[in-house]
Amino acid sequence: MSGQKSKSTVPKSTVSAATSRTKTSDATQPRRRMVQNYLVIWVDGNIDEKIEDCRNTLTQLRAAVNEVNVCTTPEGCIEFLDKMDEGKAFVISSGALGQRLVNDIHGMPKVDVIYIFCGNKARHEPWTKDWPKIRGVFTSIKPICESLKKVAHECDHDSIPMSFVPKRTTTEGATGSDQKNLDQLPPSYMYSVIFKGIILEINDDDAKSIKARHLQLQQLHQEQLVNFWKPFTVYRGQGISKEDFQNLLDSKGGLLSFNNFLSTSMEPKVGMEFIERAMKKNQDIVGVIFIMTIDQMLFEERKKYYLQCSVFRVVEMKQTAKNNRLWEVQLTITDDNDPQLSTLTNRIKEEVQGSNGAHIYHQLGYLKGQQGKYQEVANFYEKSLEIKRKILLEDDASLAPTYSNISHVYDNMGEYSKALEFYEKALKILEISLPPNHPNLATSYNNIGSVYDSMGEYSKALSYLEKALSIFRKSIPSVHPNIKVVMNAIDRVKKKL
Repeated sequence: MSGQKSKSTVPKSTVSAATSRTKTSDATQPRRRMVQNYLVIWVDGNIDEKIEDCRNTLTQLRAAVNEVNVCTTPEGCIEFLDKMDEGKAFVISSGALGQRLVNDIHGMPKVDVIYIFCGNKARHEPWTKDWPKIRGVFTSIKPICESLKKVAHECDHDSIPMSFVPKRTTTEGATGSDQKNLDQLPPSYMYSVIFKGIILEINDDDAKSIKARHLQLQQLHQEQLVNFWKPFTVYRGQGISKEDFQNLLDSKGGLLSFNNFLSTSMEPKVGMEFIERAMKKNQDIVGVIFIMTIDQMLFEERKKYYLQCSVFRVVEMKQTAKNNRLWEVQLTITDDNDPQLSTLTNRIKEEVQGSNGAHIYHQLGYLKGQQGKYQEVANFYEKSLEIKRKILLEDDASLAPTYSNISHVYDNMGEYSKALEFYEKALKILEISLPPNHPNLATSYNNIGSVYDSMGEYSKALSYLEKALSIFRKSIPSVHPNIKVVMNAIDRVKKKL
């Protein structure tokens, strides 16, 4: 987490924790999912982190966007982009590499914006005007960082996940194919549906206090607004992928959920201005103005979770006359007694209790990781583990990633004893299931060494780090960055002994 000290480690195969360090590639590990929806790639043949000016630049970039990656060649940047599973990339290129790199990456949907960072603005400005994703040519890093903060906000706005449920999927007369669609509903939607129930079932002291305060506020609002109950309308502009737009088209008459905190406006022009900027920047998206009709009494009853957990019905969709890439979508918020929503909710509750529960709880943990709520991440991951342990052998290889994910969360929370406990369980399985020189074993040894380092047990840290280095030297190319990362960690630990 950003409040903890920065330390260089071999990338861990996990989906949870955010760090404040420069990332290195890891060809031996599964692709890593980002905690945020975006990252920075700085491409310059002269990057050298031993130089103070370079370190200062990285520090300023990390203040704007948490995850910063460095590449010294266009090929390295393209390779990194190809390995990204999700999210958006903000690319900062030197002038020397820019013209060639932009030609290769501008058409990639995952590239959101591009900045040219050089020493000769006049030389590079002319050719950049042909590329709409280029935000400008800059000779100082400060204005780039200021722009990155705004772009990150826009990216957060557009990257709020949505879940779509076609009308037939939730009807009693659904076919076998429709039932299969219900089985394959995304975990993020399931999270939205059951989150309300989870909140209302919390029974600790804080929850009681929150509930009591909510009842007081609800009573006050009812007293003040009893004569003013009426529906109201809010607007939200959002750019969505063509795939998601097709899912939206297929969901007319069905259900739609926004699976995160939702910002809206009472003024339609606010949403319109946002989506026009997004469409100009990215030709690959479809612009949608969501027009949401909210029953005020229903809103007052559920406002403590409305922003994250409301489910809407897709009432009407129409293409605007001014732009064939811009659509208006009419939504109405559903009532808890909605028969289709009730059917879906009951089925989801059954799924959570069944064999699919482990996967669902893991995905819920991932979603909480995106919000930085690491204790809740650990809780969901441990529920997933509990289910898996009931149906798998103790040394089943598929348990190792779950143990590692839990460990990584506790590591980033600073709960090193718990992190060590789960890392050691993962290692025990890996030692049985993998060859002795497998690079994943080296990563596991490195993780344990890193925890011992954080705990101040430097002799144990050194022992595990040296095991990791020995395996890496036998299993990956000598120029692989993981070798350098572990060597640097060993040097730091030796200085502490």
